[in-house]
Amino acid sequence: MTHPPNNKEWLVSYKMNIKETRILYNVISSINPADPNYSLEERGYLKYLKGKLFAMICDYNFTEEN
Repeated sequence: MTHPPNNKEWLVSYKMNIKETRILYNVISSINPADPNYSLEERGYLKYLKGKLFAMICDYNFTEEN
């Protein structure tokens, strides 16, 4: 793991295959972001993450699947 020098923000990078991406998308999709136990920031992040995962799956379907 690497991070930019003099950066106090901790960063992580993770690689996953398409099967893992689809599983994570399904898990994120099963979470109800309207649940009052989630803060507005968490709700926004769930929506953002779901959109990013969907884009990754669409990209895979367009470029890799026959």
